[in-house]
Amino acid sequence: MKVVTDEHVTELDDNGIGITVATDSGSYSVSRVIVMAGQKPDTSIFEGVVELDESGIINVNEFLQTSDPNIYAIGGSTTIHYNPTGKDIYKPQPTEAVRQAVIVAQNINGGQVKDSGTQLSMSLNLDGTYMASLGLTYERAKAAGFDADVVTIEDNYRPEFMPTTTPVLMTLIWDKDTQRILGVQMMSKHDISETLSLISLCIQNQNTIEFLGMYDTMFQPNFDRPFNYVNILGQAAMAKAGTE
Repeated sequence: MKVVTDEHVTELDDNGIGITVATDSGSYSVSRVIVMAGQKPDTSIFEGVVELDESGIINVNEFLQTSDPNIYAIGGSTTIHYNPTGKDIYKPQPTEAVRQAVIVAQNINGGQVKDSGTQLSMSLNLDGTYMASLGLTYERAKAAGFDADVVTIEDNYRPEFMPTTTPVLMTLIWDKDTQRILGVQMMSKHDISETLSLISLCIQNQNTIEFLGMYDTMFQPNFDRPFNYVNILGQAAMAKAGTE
């Protein structure tokens, strides 16, 4: 994979064999192209009504109230609480918007429901290979000021005595001071989506690598190992941290 930045794409040409990407600085022949659109809030009509930051983003509290407590805001023009760092950021997420709508509906009717925040889960299925990331990468954890550590391992999702099994490549990032899980990345031919949901919950609940390594998992050899592969990932982190 080659990452190219600070170039404006002017044309994509798919000739059936490969794709040619033309930019304002050159041309690239590739087999795959990932297109990502930027995001910018359109909140000019709210100027002077509620508090906006310098980028025009609406600041909301944990109950999704704006600077005027009688006005709530949801969706792609608001901040969201990023649990790995404990800070509010601007990264619109469809799942967050849906959850926000439910929370606001309850709070308007007298509830006191808090937004749970986000881990910014991202995933991709490319030709049958599942790739996913949530929370902080090691580099972003260090940039955020954490004394972070990282471990990468590969293990099969179910026992080797089964007719087939599939390896899962896994990376876990944690805070060395608190042992709290900060992020994870995974890649496999096996569907890892439910595992990512589990670790997302661990980050939201501020669980530690020891919790991940030793929590009770269901075991049935058709589906997993006696220690689930996420247990094994947590145990690898425990071994590196010297907590085993």
